[in-house]
Amino acid sequence: MVLIKSCFSLEPLFCRFFYLFGIFVYRCRWPMVVIPPLLSACFSVGFIWVFDLRVDDPAYVFTPRDARWKRELGTFSRLWPLDENKFIAGKSFETKRFVNILCKAKDGGNVLQPEILDEIDLLNRFISENITVPTTDGRFQLSYQDLCLGYDWKCSANEHIEMFRQMTQVGRVIELTYPKGGNKDTPAYLGTAIGDIKLNKTDGTVQAAKIIQ
Repeated sequence: MVLIKSCFSLEPLFCRFFYLFGIFVYRCRWPMVVIPPLLSACFSVGFIWVFDLRVDDPAYVFTPRDARWKRELGTFSRLWPLDENKFIAGKSFETKRFVNILCKAKDGGNVLQPEILDEIDLLNRFISENITVPTTDGRFQLSYQDLCLGYDWKCSANEHIEMFRQMTQVGRVIELTYPKGGNKDTPAYLGTAIGDIKLNKTDGTVQAAKIIQ
């Protein structure tokens, strides 16, 4: 004979609760029909201000107020504040709302080729010279030249694209190291300009890149 030891179960409590709740709902059926829709309507009034109260900042919404990275960011912001006239895209850490356009070759190969760089240059010029956005009141159309951050009041034109084009015109990429490229006179930070790169194992120069920004 097998003895089954009794154990505590919540099922009888739930059964008892729903039995009593069913009796209550039956006796107060009309209030139970009317009150829930009224409560739902009252609680939904807040949706009128949903766009005014929305905080479109994940860092504010999903991180603690005393997070360590916020103190570190505050130090950087205080010592090296964002200056619209001294803006270098590759060294910026305060820009939160921007769009990066990443380009790849159709065949997934090296983008540091003359014909591909020519197409990327055309795309870059089209975006900076032709695309505009209206102001809130619709009175003006603002272009990239109106909104950009630059250096010495000159907008960034993705000069690295032209640098790559000039390098490929002589048949090879001249001493293009990564992430710091260029030369002693005109150094360039390429860490955010190209990606998925292949380096020469001998001298560490860039042989190919599959992504360009």
